[in-house]
Amino acid sequence: MGKRLDPKEAEAVMLKAGLKPLEPFQGTKVPWKCIHIACGEIVQPSYATVAIGGGGCKKCGNRKSTLASMTPEVDAVAIMLEAGLKPLESFKGVSKKWKCQHLACGEIVYPRLTDIRRTDSRKSSGCISCGRLKTAELIRVPAEFAEQAMRDAGLEPLEPYVSAVSKWKCKCLNCKRVVYPMYNTIQQGIGGCRFCGYANRIDPNKYSLDEAEKIMLNVGLQPLEPYLNSSTKWKCKCIKCGKIVTPMLGTVVQDQSGCKHCASISNGLLRRTTQEDALSEMVKAGYEPLTTYEGNHTKWESKCQKCKKISFPTLSNVRNGSRCVYCTNHKVDEEDAVQVMLLANLRPLEPYIDSKTKWKCKCLRCGEIVRPKYNTIQIGGGGCTNCAPVGMNLTVASYLYLITNEKLNAHKVGIGNVQDIKTRDRLFNFGKRGWKTYRVWNFDTGFNAMEIETQVLKTLRKDMGLPIYLTKEDMPNTGGHSETVGADSVTLIQLEKIINKVIKGLQK
Repeated sequence: MGKRLDPKEAEAVMLKAGLKPLEPFQGTKVPWKCIHIACGEIVQPSYATVAIGGGGCKKCGNRKSTLASMTPEVDAVAIMLEAGLKPLESFKGVSKKWKCQHLACGEIVYPRLTDIRRTDSRKSSGCISCGRLKTAELIRVPAEFAEQAMRDAGLEPLEPYVSAVSKWKCKCLNCKRVVYPMYNTIQQGIGGCRFCGYANRIDPNKYSLDEAEKIMLNVGLQPLEPYLNSSTKWKCKCIKCGKIVTPMLGTVVQDQSGCKHCASISNGLLRRTTQEDALSEMVKAGYEPLTTYEGNHTKWESKCQKCKKISFPTLSNVRNGSRCVYCTNHKVDEEDAVQVMLLANLRPLEPYIDSKTKWKCKCLRCGEIVRPKYNTIQIGGGGCTNCAPVGMNLTVASYLYLITNEKLNAHKVGIGNVQDIKTRDRLFNFGKRGWKTYRVWNFDTGFNAMEIETQVLKTLRKDMGLPIYLTKEDMPNTGGHSETVGADSVTLIQLEKIINKVIKGLQK
């Protein structure tokens, strides 16, 4: 076991390092609360760290390190002057912007010392403007070269060359007029004298005037102005349709085309379906066309071979699988709608609009004026709240039930009042005739129960396409055949999920 360090010796070491202990010595590796005499900072170095040469005060250590790595201002100024930059303010750091004057152009700039050091080998001036000029000068086309290119294009420069994208005053050697082309357009072969129509440009498909006119006449075009070259629009008149068009001779030669209007009509006729083919497609889809075919996207009056009703499908929609709007229940014939309402003991008092619009009717049972929706009646809804399920009070606590009959192979949904359970409850009557209760859902009012029942029946009849399974003769004592479905078409578990989903949707 080593000899224990004397606390007084430890304190002497700390004082020699400029640290005055504020608490007793506890161990060589235990943080020791001290005050740094030089800056007054409270620190907690361990004796072991200070004994091997550690400073003890991080703050002073960082400052010392920073000062050691800083570039003296005298050296920084010398570097900037060597780069041609005169500092206008004191030095703040190698990574700080430093306001200077560029001695070459007098521009005020803000370079960083670190950037000047890094780019010294590339002789950077630190002045963006001068740097751009220097770069431009390096890639600049020699004036002699540019002038010769203009003369080769039939243009004589009248002023010194500035740049490739500057307008250059020149004289056309052909028509003697003054023009202002840019060197880069001449270099690309698309510029020249606008008065001569760029006649001096080299035409890769050069034709004589007679040859050019003959080509246009062969495709049915009569030229209306002089020919310039194969890549310039040429105003012509179509001999066939009389329209004015402006094709380029090069395009006409390449595509062997003429008037674009006549070409579009010709292509359309080639793609057009014949009358016989169109009739064949409609008959195959179950329609009997009553008028002549006028186009794929034109409504075509036709009779459905199944329901015998008239509709106006397009051949395009029929090709995409569209079928009779009446057979698919996307549209309802007013006469059919009226018949459905009469069968539900409701006489319409106004014209039919659509399946989701309230329809003013008179209840043939009680004489009350009601406004049910057609789709509600179509899926088995009552339509008249006064005549809702016999003995049903829509203002008191009620329930919706799901029952099943194994002998009849059917399931049924329905509603009843909670207060009737002990007297004339419907579930009791169904139970006596072989129906078993699967599940019951309770609601505050009969209106809520009836709304859930209506939506469930809509899902079964319209969305799932399940018809009414039993007849009145199958349920002579209890009634309610319109709310039945076949047990082979849907399970009790599936019905339970449908009811729960409807309830959840209406509670949102």
